[in-house]
Amino acid sequence: MNPIKDLSVTDDLFVIEVDDDDYLIYAPLRRVLFEVNEVALSQIQRIVAVGEDSNDLSYMRSFLTKKNLLNPPTFWPTVDVERPFRPQTIILSLTSDCNLRCIYCYAFGGERPRTMTMEVARAAVDVVSHQAADYGMNQFRITFHGGGEPMVAWPLLKWTAEYAHEAAQQNGVQLKINLVTNGTLINKTRAKWLAQNISVVTLSIDGPQEIQNIQRPKLGGQGSFAAVMRGAQLMRDYGVHFSIRSTITNLNVYQMTEMVDFFASEVAGDSIKQLHFEPVEEIGRAKDKTIGKLDPAVFIAEYKKAFLRAKELGFSLHYSGLKLNHLQAVFCGADGEIFCVLPDATISACTRVTRSTDPGAETFIYGTYTPKLNNFQIEEGKLARLRQIGVWGVERCQRCFCKWHCAGHCPNSRLTNCNWAREGFTCQIVRELTKWQLLEELKGYAEKPVVGESC
Repeated sequence: MNPIKDLSVTDDLFVIEVDDDDYLIYAPLRRVLFEVNEVALSQIQRIVAVGEDSNDLSYMRSFLTKKNLLNPPTFWPTVDVERPFRPQTIILSLTSDCNLRCIYCYAFGGERPRTMTMEVARAAVDVVSHQAADYGMNQFRITFHGGGEPMVAWPLLKWTAEYAHEAAQQNGVQLKINLVTNGTLINKTRAKWLAQNISVVTLSIDGPQEIQNIQRPKLGGQGSFAAVMRGAQLMRDYGVHFSIRSTITNLNVYQMTEMVDFFASEVAGDSIKQLHFEPVEEIGRAKDKTIGKLDPAVFIAEYKKAFLRAKELGFSLHYSGLKLNHLQAVFCGADGEIFCVLPDATISACTRVTRSTDPGAETFIYGTYTPKLNNFQIEEGKLARLRQIGVWGVERCQRCFCKWHCAGHCPNSRLTNCNWAREGFTCQIVRELTKWQLLEELKGYAEKPVVGESC
């Protein structure tokens, strides 16, 4: 039998099989975790699933009562689907142009390039800065991201960021600006400016020279390793705060631990301690170039090694589906909270959807800029449908012990790769790595342990 399907007192009590005679009992919303053998599991099932109350179960019933597992949790992750539309964060996809031709790019960056107008960028900043002031918010946030390289549009990037700082000052609110970049266009002048104007830079780099040059070549095929290393050095020199983000493919999956060592010694510097490894998915160029589907089992095994190595070195290694210390009903802001302005002045709820021809555009593009009004018009019907995105609407997630952590993971991936009903590519990765982290917590390895013991 599969114990995961055999025990359910509420939607927050799960059995996770470890081996033939060991199981985890996990209640994520109550932060309760403990290990049981098959005999104890049978007793719990008799109490919980059958409602049995015999004398030989008195100790187990007392134990479960002490852990408050015989009553529903007092907290449930929820989302207010009727909330006012007041985005505090705006993502500006300034351009679809790019100086690289990454072999897995989801947006075909650099092909059919288009760049946002200053008028649209100004209007976008005005929306979030005025809302922050009007509704008593203490800050707003801008992220430069998208289907191209933001620094290709350097004059627009610089102007928009400086205009945003002025708007924040005029409206009496704080501003945080993030930038996602391939790092190859950074010079001394730009590094100094980044240090003064950008809160955090996410540097996309895929590892040592051979891998970086293969996976992230320049337009024309030349390697980008030297340029990105120069950019990283300049950011360190000028005190830019940045993190490192890598895409894992069949070409570098077995080098993940080596990548951690490389980033720690050659890229990060003393103040950078955050790494982010994300498995490639078969979209965009990754599908067209047939670089091969990544084996989830291999990613899982290599991620564990890399995670432990990063911990040894004092680094935090992150994967988007692994959110043990988060309790949520929605994976990201794709439920209409993301306000991503695209180069053509339309609004997307997903950073992966960067043009009207992208898979999922019909679902995620929900508004556009109207020049006559100098404002953005929202399609209320689409916004209402987006706000129904959540783990409660995905049937296959309901009996999964990860449901309140990954919340069904990426909605775009579910929609475009596996549809809403079937299990997605990342499900195995999320489950196995979450189970592994739970076991590590029982050993006392994790930074924020849940309640754990054996029974």
